Amino acid sequence: GIGANTAIFSVVNAVLLRPLPYRDPGRLVEIFEKNPKQGVHLDGVAPANFLDWQQQNHVFVNMAIFSVWSEEFYLAGVGQPEELQGRRVSASFFPLLGLQPILGRTFLPEEDRPGQRVIVLTYTFWQRRFGSDRNVLGRQITLNGESYTVIGVMPKEFGLFAAGYSEEQREDLWLPNPFENFAPNERDVKALEAIARLKPGVSLAQARAEMDTIAGRLEQAY
Repeated sequence: GIGANTAIFSVVNAVLLRPLPYRDPGRLVEIFEKNPKQGVHLDGVAPANFLDWQQQNHVFVNMAIFSVWSEEFYLAGVGQPEELQGRRVSASFFPLLGLQPILGRTFLPEEDRPGQRVIVLTYTFWQRRFGSDRNVLGRQITLNGESYTVIGVMPKEFGLFAAGYSEEQREDLWLPNPFENFAPNERDVKALEAIARLKPGVSLAQARAEMDTIAGRLEQAY
């Protein structure tokens, strides 16, 4: 019982009690798809639906999308081979959260397209594998047999899923273009997650109402 209570408190403390390490976190929202036939069940987001939300909404300053699941990458050519976890995020992801890298830069809008071979490292991975080497920027590393260029390192306090996740669900690096493995017109595969920042003066209730309206239009169209 003590062990369970301690575990539960550690998650609550990390998720609810400590302030999120993002700019103005009270204006951040996460957006899900839902099927009224399934009650309160919430789904991930299909690529085409996100693109429509992005184009049609008037309540968000910006929107970003990222992959639900990490991808496995095998690192070679830098010491011992190692299996890594990487997550794809849109170029708008880090700016939306108000996060700046401690080294280098994050992704550019033009890098949100297939075949881009640039990566941003997590602080923990940079420290562990590269010994906090500040000359890591521009370095070429081999992942799954392909060469990637390191363009940035994120701060230590940043971890999208830091609370309640196991070692197997960690992130070691970030990659651009969440649509890499999907067709942009895909509406059936709910393999992405969306976040957004509310415009000044827009309430959560107003945002919900507009998103419900947009969802109704998409339901009728598709």
